[in-house]
This record gives sequence, structure tokens and C-alpha cells, in this order.
Amino acid sequence: MGKRLSAFFIVLCIFALGLPASQTHAAAVTTASAEKLSTLQGLGVWAGTTANLDAVVTRGEFMALADLLYNIPLDETENVYFKDVPVSHTYHAAISAAAARGLINGDGTNFEPDRAIMPEEALKIMLSAQGYAPYVAEKGGYPTGYIKCAAEIGLTSGTGLGDQLTYQDIVTLFYNAIDTDALVPESIGEEVTYSYINMMEEFHNIYAITGQVTATYDTALYSGSELSKDRVRIDETEFDAKYSLVSKFLGVKVNAWYHKYEDKNNAIVYMCSAPGVRTLTVNTEDIQSFADFSLKYYNENGNLGTANLSGTAAVIYNGQAITDPADFTQELMVPKNGTVTLIDNGQGYQVAKIMDYETFVISGVSQNTERFYDKYTGTPVELNTNDKISMVDKYGNEVPLAQLSEYDVASVAISKGTERSIRIIISADAIEGKINLVTTGEDGSVRIQMASEQFELTDHFQKYLEEKNLSLQAGDSGVFYLDYLGKIAAFEKGEQLGDQYAYFMKAREVGFDNAEVKLLMQDGNIRIMELAPKVNINDVTFSAAEAYEWLNGLTGGQRLMKINQNSDGTLKKITLPTSEEIGGDIMQTYDASAGTLYYKEISQCFGGKFNVDDSTIVFLVPSEATEASADDENYEVQNYKHFSNDTYYTVSTFITEQDVLVQDIVISYENVGTGSAADIQMDSRIGIVKEIAIVLDDEGIPVQSVTVLLDGKEQQYQTDDAALLEGINPGDGVRVAVNAQGTLRYVEKLFDYETRSVLSGNKANGFDNINYVFYGQVVRKDGNIIQLEGLNDAGQMEKVNILIRGNVYRIEDLRGKLNVTLGSAEDILDRKVLGDEASYVLIQSRYTDTKVVAIYD
Repeated sequence: MGKRLSAFFIVLCIFALGLPASQTHAAAVTTASAEKLSTLQGLGVWAGTTANLDAVVTRGEFMALADLLYNIPLDETENVYFKDVPVSHTYHAAISAAAARGLINGDGTNFEPDRAIMPEEALKIMLSAQGYAPYVAEKGGYPTGYIKCAAEIGLTSGTGLGDQLTYQDIVTLFYNAIDTDALVPESIGEEVTYSYINMMEEFHNIYAITGQVTATYDTALYSGSELSKDRVRIDETEFDAKYSLVSKFLGVKVNAWYHKYEDKNNAIVYMCSAPGVRTLTVNTEDIQSFADFSLKYYNENGNLGTANLSGTAAVIYNGQAITDPADFTQELMVPKNGTVTLIDNGQGYQVAKIMDYETFVISGVSQNTERFYDKYTGTPVELNTNDKISMVDKYGNEVPLAQLSEYDVASVAISKGTERSIRIIISADAIEGKINLVTTGEDGSVRIQMASEQFELTDHFQKYLEEKNLSLQAGDSGVFYLDYLGKIAAFEKGEQLGDQYAYFMKAREVGFDNAEVKLLMQDGNIRIMELAPKVNINDVTFSAAEAYEWLNGLTGGQRLMKINQNSDGTLKKITLPTSEEIGGDIMQTYDASAGTLYYKEISQCFGGKFNVDDSTIVFLVPSEATEASADDENYEVQNYKHFSNDTYYTVSTFITEQDVLVQDIVISYENVGTGSAADIQMDSRIGIVKEIAIVLDDEGIPVQSVTVLLDGKEQQYQTDDAALLEGINPGDGVRVAVNAQGTLRYVEKLFDYETRSVLSGNKANGFDNINYVFYGQVVRKDGNIIQLEGLNDAGQMEKVNILIRGNVYRIEDLRGKLNVTLGSAEDILDRKVLGDEASYVLIQSRYTDTKVVAIYD
């Protein structure tokens, strides 16, 4: 185990898997791959990456994935089966659980968890988990028997496996696996008999069904009773199911998986369109006509197309089935503001879903009476009626009434008849921009152009403008609020949404290739925004998946960002603070009467005072290192009154405009404690450089690392900014500043070891200066007091008396390599010969309290 395949076996592998010999790498990510990954996530059997599917999978990573797929409990937390997988290893529990169950051989040797897993190794683990070990023995054992068996049961169908496996390869293998059987012993005697049971049934109690969704809470597709809110009917079988999961699939042939229970209703776990299903969705403005079951429409290229609906098709209007053919009129079939969706489950278009929405721009919400009001007409929308009401966002997720805000746009679809179905789609999308051009079509519809994008107005908004004798003009700028179709439903002149600042809280993946971010906005609200397919971050374009990975690496002040959105509300542009770094986080008491230090750029300052006024925005956030960082209630926006005298904070400060001499934005982290400002500023921040090296960060990217002796301990800091450590060498006396998350933000050289010269601070008469540095030799000692003699700023010899209260370091040059160790005051005070070859540097904190004394031998 662990040896690479011979050339002969590689050929055998390729032949057995039915692959062309030239195919050695995984194919590019496709829509089919995305659907497979979404299915695995929906079934709860995938916890791997979704961002970089081309990454090679290690043996340890594969075991963690396989344990989840086969529902193997991670109960082997103490036993060590392999020498190179100690209890402290990331994948110890996953590897040990598999070893305990005989899926891998734990004989005390090495497992090589960090080596790339090979196809035959992965297949052996999977087939062993599914009970095929006795069967593959008859096929030739490892590895040929496993290769043949995997091909026979369809495990390797559609794969393009090389000599290593990527995450995309694993997605395909796992997706194939959920449709294969496990070999389960049925009886044990002289001969063992086996049963073939679907592996999802055997390991997860999850069963599969394929059929058409014929009824949801909204309506029944054909005949039969309708259902309660969280129920669904597939063909003639009913299940429990979340409304948000199944409502969009009404009329669609689906593959569905469900939990099977003895004492309660079977419940849908995941659902997706079955292979071969086609859907055609056409917006109102693109429909020419819909008569005699024939839809004529303009496609994306502007060409006229035709789609014919079966004469026996089911027609759903605003969520309710229409059964009387006399109702199939042009007026009903062509919505004034909405969409027509035709569904082909393999036998032509058999289902038509027509949604005709009325627009409401929310001005206010009444929780007591369960209603919201339209901003332009005052019309209420009642939610406490006996109607079937569902209120969702554009993705189908339910939206509670309490979540609605002013200028949210509600698209309300109401069905015919007395027993009404009301579907409401809420859009919180808005864009900031300036109108370049306004045009009016032959039908009177108004379009506006901003930059290179064109937008239509909703009928509701256009009617309001006409009634009020108002119009949109070229040059108008402000915030445009959009309905779920991307039409402008409201306009607020002069707002600058694109200039809003936000504090990044976290990002999470949404489906296969997208993500959304949670932001603390400058108005104090927490908002969730979906990333656009392409995101511009500081003028570099990222895919949504890449932006997700990038954003999750942000720390400290980097989390402040300026944002911009697309017309659909997705986040398209992020600008992060950039400047000449002055230092790390400010550690400074707020004192309104103190002098003010102004900055003309977005910057961070170490040890400075900052100006605040009524316009200052204070993002109050927890340190990322605390558990509180996960809780929304610990994030808020306040004003300058948040700061109190005699209280100390860790803050980052920012200027939003280069020429404005006002501190606009402050990020305030958790209180850093009490004590004098100088103590807080200086504690554990002055020391001696022991080593500078290139290391790999958590993502495997080379970064610079500096090890500094601080406060008697070795502290290692990393930075991807090479300029920070430029000119810094082992033996130098330095002051370092780190942000609230421990990242190196600032390095100041106080003493140059090579030249034995002081670079910062006063050398004479400087006891009131916190940067005080002196270099010389010990010429006198008296108890804990020593006298150093050296040159002052004027180039004259000067003697300085020092009380030894700080750390003492010894720096030795051992054949060209520095050895820096922690010493004690005795290393100085017990020297028998004064003025010998050893020399000293004192880095003074304030008054006569030393921070660092270095002995250079």
C-alpha cells in the first residue's frame, strides 16, 4: 500500500474505467458537476470544498469525506493506529474510525495522510465500506478486483481518473455511489448469502423516488385535495417537506430523497429536477401572444420563437390550478407584470405556470394587524386572512413580516376565485447610479439607462410618476429600488448607496458556485448580500467562489469595505482600505479636549490620538478571537459617545475621503483593559529579532515570518507585506505592532545590530520619551542600577544611570549565526570586569523603567 502504479497497471486502470489513454486530468467544472455537488450537499453527505474542485485530495481528506458518506461514527478519539497519525492530527478521528472498522489496515505502520490519494485506494475504501470485499477477492483482489467491481456497479461511470484524485473526481464518485447498492449479509451458515440494498438506505435511512410534483400547499396540479403548508405530493405519494424546498417544483418531474419513519410521516430531505426536464420562462415584455395553447415570444437574441402547450396541459395561474378551458384567455395567459413558465417533463410542454404580480413599495409594517402598506397609494396588504399566503424572497426562502423594511419591494400575485392563493416575493435589491438616458417606447413604457445597463419601470411606479406629473431625467442620481425581476419600482433621489461602508462579518457558500456575505452596514442594520458571479475587489476580478475564499481570509481593519451592487442587488464591487501604513491598531484613550492628529488618507495609526465628531461612524465589533464574534448582537454601530475617558480601546481609524480632515470611521474592538496609556502601548511590543524566515501560511502561500523576543517569550508573527521587514535583521532591537487579530502591521527598528547604532528616540536627556534608546558599555554598577557610557545625539560621551527592571537578552555571534537567548539582570550586575568587550543597548519605556536590555557579546 502506498506504492505508485506500474505502467502496466495504469493501462489496465484506463481500460477498466473505459477512458481514453490521454485523459489524465479532471474535466473543467460543468453544470452537471454543480448539480451533483448540490445533490450531495442537500443529502448531507458532502462537507468538502466547493470553491476549488481542481485541488488534489489527500488520503486524510478523503477519509473524512468517506466517513461522512458512509455515516461512520468518529468514535475512535484516543486509539492510535498509525505512527504518522497521532491524536493531534487533523484527520486522526476520521482515519482511526475507518481503521477500527477494517476499511484500512491499521498495523502500526504509517498511513501517509498528507499524500495524494490514488484512484485504486479510494475505490478500495468505498467498496469495502459497501461490503464488496468478499466479491472483489474473486475478481483478483487489490487492485484489479476493485477496479473491475467499481466499473460493474457503476461507481466509476463518467469519471476521468488520472493517477491522483481531485475534489471534482470525488464528487462524481460519491454521486455515483448514492445510486449503487451495498452488499449486506443476509444469513450466515456454511454459505453466506447477501442482499443488495441501496447504500443510502443502508447507511442513512434515506430512500429515493422519481415522479412529478402534483400538489403543494399552493394548489393541486390536477385533481385531489390540496395540502397543508409543509406537505408535498409526488405522483400519488405524500411527504412532509419544507415549503421553501418544494414550492418551486410544482409540475416538475423530480428526483427526491426522503427519510423513512415508522412512527411519523416520511420527510423529504432533498429534491431536484430529474434528468431531461426542460423549462422555458418568459417575462411579460418578451411575450408577443399566448393563444390556442401556443406561446409566441422573443428570445434573448431578439428572434421570435414559438412554444406549443399540450391541449391537456395543466395550467396554474398565480399559484392555483385553472380547470375550465373557458378561462384560457389571452388576458389570463399573458400577465401584465410577471412571467410564463412552461415545463417539459419529457413529453412536450405539459404544464404552464403563469405569475401576474402587482407591485407594492413598502412604506411601513404593522405587526399587530399583520399588514404592510404601499408607499405610493397607501394600500394595505393583509396577511391575517384565511387565504393561502406565502411570502418568500427571490430564491424561495420564507420571509417573516418582521424582516420587511422601508423601500423593500413586494410583488404580490393573487389567484382567481374565493379561495385565494396569495404569493408574495420580497426584493431588498437596490442600486446607486446616475441616469444617462431616458427613452419612451411606442407602448408608453419608460426605460432608463445607467452606465451600460438599461432598466424598465414597473407599471406601478410609472403610473405614480404620471399621476404626480413627475418624470425621471437624465442626470438624476440616487438610489433605485428593484422588484425581483430587476425593474425599477421606486427612486430616492440623492442617496449614495454605492458609497456606503460596511463591516464584513462572515461569508457562507450558497449552492455550488456562489456565496453570500453578512455585513454590518453603516446605518446599523445587518444585511445579507449575494455575491455577483464576478466580483471586483480592489480592481481585481474574482469569481464568486474565489471571492468567498478571499473574503474569509480578511482580518482586522481589512474587514471595513466600501460596496457597490448590480441591478439585481448582488454585490459586484468591494473596495478595501489602502494606504501607507503608519502602524498597527491605535491603543489610545479618547479625550475630546486633547490635541488632534489628522490623516489625509485611509490609514491606521499606532500611538496617536484621533478626532471624532457627530458625523463619525463607530463600528463596534468583537475581537475575532472570541466566541462573541459569531453572535449578531455583538455587532452594532454607534457614534463618538461610545468612547469614555479613562477607558482604553483597541481601534482602527479610517478616512473616507483623502482631503477631508475628519476621522470618518472608527472600528472599535473589545476593551483592552486598564493601566496607563504608555503601558498599554508598550507592553510586549519592544524586543530583539531572533529570526526572519519564509514560511507557508494556512493556505500554503509563502509569507514572511519574524520571531521576536517579547516580554521574555518568543513571539512569531507573519506578514504578506515584504516591505514591513525590509532592512530588519536578526539582533536588531525593534518595536512591533500587531492588530487585534495578531497580524503584524508595523515594525520600527530602534537599534541596528550590524552598525551598533541607535535609529529611533533620544539618546540623551530623554527619560520622558517612551522611545528612549541608549547604546554603550557598563562602566559602573550599584545594586540594581547600572551606568552605561556612550555617545549622545551631539556626539559627546555621556553616562546614563539605569534601573534594571525589564527583560535582559544575550546576543551571541556563533560563527556568523546569531544566538539570542533570555538572560537576567545578573548577567550584567555580576560581571567582574567593567568596560570589557561586551556591549549593551538599553531600550527605555518611560522614566527609569526599562523594557529591554540587550547584551551583545
